[in-house]
This record gives sequence, C-alpha cells and structure tokens, in this order.
Amino acid sequence: MNHAERVLAAVASQRQPTAFTGASLLFLQQLVTLDLLRSRDELRMRRRVRRGLLRDILAGDGTPDELRIRLQAQGFDEESVLRIVIVEPESPQMPPGQAPGTRTTRRLGGTLLRSLDDVLSQRRIPFLSSSMGSLLVVITELPDSGTATARALLADLQEAATQAVSPARVAVGCSAPLAGVASAARGLQQAKAACIAARRAPHPGSTGIFEELSGHLRLLDGLDGGSLDDLVHRTFAPLLDYDARHRANLYETLRTLFEHRLAVQETADSLHIHRNTLQKRLAHVEKLLAIDLSDLDVIVDIRLGLHAAELLGGPRP
Repeated sequence: MNHAERVLAAVASQRQPTAFTGASLLFLQQLVTLDLLRSRDELRMRRRVRRGLLRDILAGDGTPDELRIRLQAQGFDEESVLRIVIVEPESPQMPPGQAPGTRTTRRLGGTLLRSLDDVLSQRRIPFLSSSMGSLLVVITELPDSGTATARALLADLQEAATQAVSPARVAVGCSAPLAGVASAARGLQQAKAACIAARRAPHPGSTGIFEELSGHLRLLDGLDGGSLDDLVHRTFAPLLDYDARHRANLYETLRTLFEHRLAVQETADSLHIHRNTLQKRLAHVEKLLAIDLSDLDVIVDIRLGLHAAELLGGPRP
C-alpha cells in the first residue's frame, strides 16, 4: 500500500481541494479496488487448490509420497494428526411433491462451505474442504489424537453450520485419526458412519466421533464401496427389484421400521398409514426376502445392510 500512502500524503498537504486532489483520490480508489480484486482472486485460487487436493486424496489419485508433499505445501505437518470431518445439513423444506433444485442445493453448499472455512481459518489450522453432493467434507490437522480435541472442533463447526442454514438441523461426524493419506477412503467412511449416528441423535446440535460409536456402524469399518454394495444387494436384492418393477416402497417401509426400533405403531404413524396396512407390507417384505423379522439374527443382518446402504448414500437397484 505504499502508493496509497503517498497519495494520502499528497492530498493532506493541500489546503484547498484541487483537480489534483480529485485525481489523487480517484487513483487511490482504483488502487484499493485492484488490491481487493487481487485478494479475492488469490483466495479463490487457494480454495480451488485445496478442493482439488482433497478430491485427489479421497480418490487415491497420486502416490502417498506425492500427496504428502502437496499437503505440506498447504501447511500440513507430516507428523500431525489428520481427521476427516463430514457436515450434512437437512434438505431445505419444500412443498409436498417437490425436491430442492440444483441451484438451491449449490447455494446452500456454498454458504456452508464458507462458514466452515471461516471457522478453520480462525483456528489457524491447515485444512482442505470441498462439497460432495449434499455433504461437506473436510480434512484438517489437529494437535493430538484425543477425542476431546476433536469434539471441540466439531462443536465449533456444528454451531457455524447451523447458523448458516438455520432453522435446518446439521449433523457433523468425524473419523478416527488417519493412518496416513492412503487411509483417507477408510476415514471418509468412518466420518459418514459418525455422521449417521449424529443424525439419529434425539436432540439437535449432535456430533459424532468414530471412536465413540458402538454397535453395527463400527462393524462395517474397513469395507470398501464394492463390499458395501455387495452387502446391500445380498441383503435386499429381491426387495429392491420388486420396488423397481412395481414402483413400490417396501424398502423404505423396512428402513423406517428399523429407524423406529421395530415399533409398529410408530412406524405406521411415520408413514401415515394404518397399522394393518403396515403389517401387510411387512408380511410381503418377509416373503420376498425369505426372512422372519422376529428372528434376532435376521434383525442384525437387516440392520447391517441398512447401515451399509446409508454409507453408500442409498441402495442402488
């Protein structure tokens, strides 16, 4: 800003406004505008580089050594603790029969991404961030592997994200510490599992950390996308095929039943159908899958399959 200082000094030395004063102030305005534009372009470039690196890490596009070098160029310490965080907002409220459009989804994602970037920048910790469909994904560096440290970060991110999309709820989930960049894909799955647990919590403002999860979600840790997809199809293939051919929603009925912990009346109320109608649907589900929903082993298998489908973003017929 040396040029700006000189212009101000020249203007201040004049007692009466002159043409030179006006020209000087106009020149100063142009300098400030150019500086702001340059800062904006530099910020956009940094964000673009960070998002590209994040996508490459999650896709395994590059050798671990190459990716580590690129991380170091973004300020990451090779010995630091890395975690993956997922932020998932509720879909915007829309009139019945309508879904949020692409423009609405992008605007929401952009607002959320800026709010997360602001929190991480204020903490002065290296980070990469990007959107993946309706999810916001972050890789960041923490000073230690303790869950208390991760929990504090998640609380800040959850608060900022909730303010950005209020009154919608936001779920935030965090992976276990990564065992190097090569484990990023597994870390992403762990963060998704933690996010699912946070989304199911009974109170708003929930966050989840993978190490603190219990039960079926942790059993799926380490399975890749292909293995998860295979588990979903081995569990639900006849049901998904029936739904696709008859435009039915038996899979959604089953998912809702488990979401309500097998409580029939609560499930019927949630689906806005009569209890007898629900029982007929469930009898059809049992026939298609050749199962008995009162069998404990069947319940475990179905729950695992449903969790696998959630990690994949939904079943694919």
